[in-house]
Amino acid sequence: MRTHDHLWTDPRLPVPHLASYTRISKDPLGIAASPELQREDNASIARDRWPDLPIVLYEDRDRSAWTGERRPAYEAMLERVKSGEIAAIVAYNQDRLLRLPRQLEELIDLCDAKRFRNFATATGDLDLTSDDGQFKARIIAAVTKKSSDDTSRRVKRALRAKRERGEWVGRLPYGVVRFEDGRPVPDPKRLAIIERVRDGLLAGESLASLMRWAHEQDPERRLTRPGWRRVLLTSPLLSPQDRANIRAVLSAPGRRTVWSNRRRSWLSGLLVCDVCDAALARKPSANDGAGQWRCPENHVAIHLTKTEEAVQAMIFEAARVHRPAPVASEPALPPPDAQERLERLARLYVAGALTDAEWEAARAAVLPPAEPEPTITPDVVDVEAAWPGWTPVERHRFAARLLAEVRVRRADPSAPRREFRVERLVPRWRV
Repeated sequence: MRTHDHLWTDPRLPVPHLASYTRISKDPLGIAASPELQREDNASIARDRWPDLPIVLYEDRDRSAWTGERRPAYEAMLERVKSGEIAAIVAYNQDRLLRLPRQLEELIDLCDAKRFRNFATATGDLDLTSDDGQFKARIIAAVTKKSSDDTSRRVKRALRAKRERGEWVGRLPYGVVRFEDGRPVPDPKRLAIIERVRDGLLAGESLASLMRWAHEQDPERRLTRPGWRRVLLTSPLLSPQDRANIRAVLSAPGRRTVWSNRRRSWLSGLLVCDVCDAALARKPSANDGAGQWRCPENHVAIHLTKTEEAVQAMIFEAARVHRPAPVASEPALPPPDAQERLERLARLYVAGALTDAEWEAARAAVLPPAEPEPTITPDVVDVEAAWPGWTPVERHRFAARLLAEVRVRRADPSAPRREFRVERLVPRWRV
C-alpha cells in the first residue's frame, strides 16, 4: 500500500493536505513501532477518514520528544498548521507527537487559536479545542512523562552499575571490536592506523597530514580533527604514557608556529613554473574537488589530480630502474625563540606544573628532532605496493630522492582548452 503522496521537504506541496507524522528515537532492541509500521497505520486511517486529501509524510528519525531536542519535521508541520496549509494530522498515537506536558500546552494554544480539531490516531481521535479532549490529552501526557522519567532513571542506574564494575559504557571507541573482562579487543587494521598516527605525531608530523593518510587507509570511518584528537587522548588501545605524551604535544604553547612537516600534497615543492621558476601552489576547487596547480604569477596552471597521477607514474617507472639514494639534508635549526621557550618550560617543570612525560614532549616540540631512522630505505623495491600506505610526508621524501623538480610548461594555445597533456611535465631527475 502506498503510504504517502509527498514528503514534507518537497518544494511544492498541495494545499490543503493531510499530515502523516511519524517519529522514532533510538530503538536498538526493535521493540518500538518502526516508522514503516507507523506510516502504514497512518495511511490506513487517512484513506478511511479523508480519502480526498493528499498525504504528506512528516518524519523525524532518531529524535526524542522527551529530551526537548529540535524536531525539524514536527516544527515544519506546526508552521503549516498556522498558515492553514494542513487540514488534518494523523499520528500512530499521542506520544509520537509529544511526550512533555509543556509541548502539549503549546499545541493546545495553537489549536485554540486556529480552531484546529482534526487529529486522528490509531487509538482514537484527539480534539484539543474541547475541555474534555484537553483533559484526556493532559492525562496521557502526564502518564507518558512519568514513563519516560522511569525509563531514564533505570537506564542511568544500569549504566552507573556498569561503570562501577569497570565495564565500558557507550559507543565502542575507534579501533575496538569488543571488551572482554574489561580489556579492549582491537581491530588489527585500525590499531595499526592509530599506532602510525601516534608515532607520526610524536615524531613531528602534522595531525592534518596524518588524518589524510588515515582516511585513505580507512575510508569507511573518516574521523574529523576533533574526532582524532579524542581518539589519541582517550583511546584504551594507547598506554597512559602515550596519551600523556600526545596531550603534551597537542597542547604545547606555540604549536602552530613551530616548524612542521605539514603537507597537503606530497607533490608540494616539486612542481616549478617553466616561465618564472616559482613553485606552483595547490588550488583545490570548491565545485568538483579537482582544482589546479597554479603559478603565483598565473603563468601556468595544470589539473591538480591528473598531474599528481602523472608524476606518480613517472616515479614508479624510475623506481623500477634506479634505487634512490638518501639525500643529505641540512641539520634542522631551532626556532629563534627556542631558548626563551625552554626557560619557560624549565620554570614550569621546577614548579611542578609539568610531569616528566609532559616536559619531554614539550621540549621535543621546541628543539629540532633528532634525525629519525628513515621509514623508506633505498632497499624498497615494490614502490607501487608500498605507496598507498605512506603518508604525504613519506611520499614526498621518497619522490625528492628521485626528482629534483618537475617543470610545468605553458599549455599549447591550439590544444583543446581542458585537455590534459603529460608532455607539459618535464622532470629533472637526481638519478
